[in-house]
Amino acid sequence: MYEELNEDEDIFEKLEEESKKTKLNGKKILIVEFSVVVLLIFLVLGTYFKLNDAKKIAKEYMRNVLQGNWNKVYDYLYFPEEDNVYLSRKMFLSVQELSNDTRIFRVSISDIREVGSKDKNSRQFEVTYRDKKENKKILVPMVRKKGEWYVDGYKQFVEDIAYLEVPKDTKINLDNVALDSAYLKKTEGNTDFYEIPTLFRGVHYIVLEKANMEKYEDLVRFEKGKPVQVTMQYGKDILEMAAKQAQGEIRKEYENATKDTLEDKELRYLQLKNNQIKVRPSEENPEYIVVTIESEYEYRYKQKLFYFFHINKTDSGKCTNKCTFSYQSGALKLENKEINTSFLK
Repeated sequence: MYEELNEDEDIFEKLEEESKKTKLNGKKILIVEFSVVVLLIFLVLGTYFKLNDAKKIAKEYMRNVLQGNWNKVYDYLYFPEEDNVYLSRKMFLSVQELSNDTRIFRVSISDIREVGSKDKNSRQFEVTYRDKKENKKILVPMVRKKGEWYVDGYKQFVEDIAYLEVPKDTKINLDNVALDSAYLKKTEGNTDFYEIPTLFRGVHYIVLEKANMEKYEDLVRFEKGKPVQVTMQYGKDILEMAAKQAQGEIRKEYENATKDTLEDKELRYLQLKNNQIKVRPSEENPEYIVVTIESEYEYRYKQKLFYFFHINKTDSGKCTNKCTFSYQSGALKLENKEINTSFLK
C-alpha cells in the first residue's frame, strides 16, 4: 500500500518539474526575442551613425589638412591602387611637405553641408572655414568601402598620367624611389618619354644620373597635361676638356690663316686676348657641347699702296668663334667649327 502511494507522489513531482521547465523555456524565448530586437535597434542606430560619420570625417580631415598634419590626413584617404609605390604614405608626406609651406594653427570651420546627389557609397561635403579673416570653401569627396567612410584621395591628390622627358638612358629617382623602366613609353632621338599612370600632384624631388653627365638634383612640379622636361649638363671635367680643345682648334686655324699674304696685306703680328669662354649644350642636340670663345684681337700688317711702297698698319676689334663637340668612347670628337677670320682680309 505504501508503495502505491509513493508511485503517485512520483507522478505529481514529475508533472511539477515539467511545468517549471516549460515556464523556464518561455522566459528564455522572451529573453532571446528581446535581445534580437535590441540588436536590430543597435544595428539601425549604428548604420545611421555610420552614415553620419562621413560628415564628421570630412570635418576632421579638413582640420588636419589646414594644420598640415599630413600623416593624419593620409589615414583618412582611400586610393584604388594601394599597391602603387607612388601612392604610398612616404611619397604622400614628401610631396605635401614640399608643396605646402603654410599652415593655419587656429582652424575655424564654420559650416559643413552635404552637396550634390546622395549615394550610399559616395557623398560630397562643402566645408567652409576661416583663413586670415576671410571665409573660404572647399569640396571634400567621400567614398564608402567595406562599411567605412574615407576621403577620396584619388580625386583630392592624384594626377592622372604624369609626363616626364629626360635624356636617353638616364637613371631616374623620384622622391627617393627609382622610376621603373616599365613607365618608359618611347625613345625619340636622344630623349626618353615616361608616363607615370598615377602620381601625387605638387612638387617632387627628382635626381637624374647618366654617364659623363653632371648629376641633376632639383624640385619639379607636375601639372595636368604638361610634361616635365629635364636636360642635363656634361660633367665638369669633360666641359673643361672641350674648352681647352676649342682654344687649340681656334689657335690652329688662325696660324694657318696668317701663314700667307692675304690679298694686299702681309701679316706681321696677331694677338688674341681677354678670351671669354662659354660652354653649353647644343640647341639642336643636347648631347653635343658648344664652346663659344669671344676674343679681343690686335694685329699688325704691311699694306701695299703702290708697286714699291708699303705702309705698316695696326688694327684691333672683337671676334666670336665656335666649336661643337660630341663625346664618344671616352674622347671628344669635333663635329663642327666656325672660325671668324674675316678681319684678316
